[in-house]
Amino acid sequence: MRKFMLLLSVGAVLMLSAGCTLYRAPVMPPVAGLVTSVEMPLTTNVGPNTPLGTKQGSASVMNVLGILTLGNAGLDAAAKDGGLQQIHYADYSYFNLLWIFQSFTTTAYGE
Repeated sequence: MRKFMLLLSVGAVLMLSAGCTLYRAPVMPPVAGLVTSVEMPLTTNVGPNTPLGTKQGSASVMNVLGILTLGNAGLDAAAKDGGLQQIHYADYSYFNLLWIFQSFTTTAYGE
């Protein structure tokens, strides 16, 4: 019975921590245990002459208790939200409250 409980515990830890390894972005935000609220660039090839554009659109995805995830935070959804035909720049924001509620928002800027 002890082996079974140990195996079950190790399996649960591996399964629950697998979600953390799947998150990829050009810049990884620092994640705190209590509250995290950051904004970071999603576009990494910007220069001093990169235009932001006159329009912007946003798209979000949210997660509740690590059980329910809803939304579309893709660049295409953000472009549709802002009526963008051309994207010049993009960034994202991430919010985490005790891993009870998380949100990820992509913002696209352009024309």
